[in-house]
Amino acid sequence: MKLDERVPLRTLRSLGIVLAAVALVAGACSGGGDDDEAGVLIGEVVESDAAESSENNAGGSASTGSTPSVLEIGTSYTLTVEPEQVVSTVTLPAGSITTFSLDGADSNLADVQLTSSDWAISVSTASESSEVITANGEPLDLTLTLAGNPGDRATLLITSEPQPDANGEGDAPAIITDAPLLGEGQSGVLGGFDDTDVFAIDVASGDVLSATLSADATNASGVNVALSYNGESRGRVSANAGGVEELNLVTATGEEGTWYLTVTGQGRYQLDANVVPHPDGGG
Repeated sequence: MKLDERVPLRTLRSLGIVLAAVALVAGACSGGGDDDEAGVLIGEVVESDAAESSENNAGGSASTGSTPSVLEIGTSYTLTVEPEQVVSTVTLPAGSITTFSLDGADSNLADVQLTSSDWAISVSTASESSEVITANGEPLDLTLTLAGNPGDRATLLITSEPQPDANGEGDAPAIITDAPLLGEGQSGVLGGFDDTDVFAIDVASGDVLSATLSADATNASGVNVALSYNGESRGRVSANAGGVEELNLVTATGEEGTWYLTVTGQGRYQLDANVVPHPDGGG
């Protein structure tokens, strides 16, 4: 009886050990599977987030960098309209005529506009070009912004040349100080930041003075010329776009010296002056 009782006991013990070992192995395998599965899921999420972050940063950097913060005269730029406003600056020479040309891409969905914060410049791909005229003195800094349909592109070219007023060397001054002698067939331009040009002429006592003012036909408005001597006005005429006006005067005895012609208005003009002795020699 005792032997029979011992046999089942050993058998039970053996079965118990085997079952325990199987359970241990199964548990280890099951736990390892759970760890592997969690690791794959976490890895996929992190990788996706990293890739998305990288793509966003790369896109933002390329987008922001497509419009330079400082624009140079004489350089052609291909600019892309950004979702958010991008500001650029440009420095215009004093006494100059600076032209902004904007050419849009064929694939654009709408016109692209370039404007300055003070509206000194406003040009679009529809108007193609616009000028800014600066007076003598300090260079002019403009702050520019590009607007339009995000993703649209435009080619910008900025060119500049001296005004022809001071014998091709820049802007004639707005006061009599340092006013250049009027040249033959003197051409000039007014507009933007320059609305006055002053020229000097030498006149002898009793001379007959004639001044002819011609306004360019493309002008949006007229130009005027006023004649003065010793700070006193001695006559004035105005010429509308495409018009020609003449001012004539006989100087009196003792009115020799420097006389001044002051041109005001907006647009291009030509100014001629002719000084001849009076036929009877008197004033």
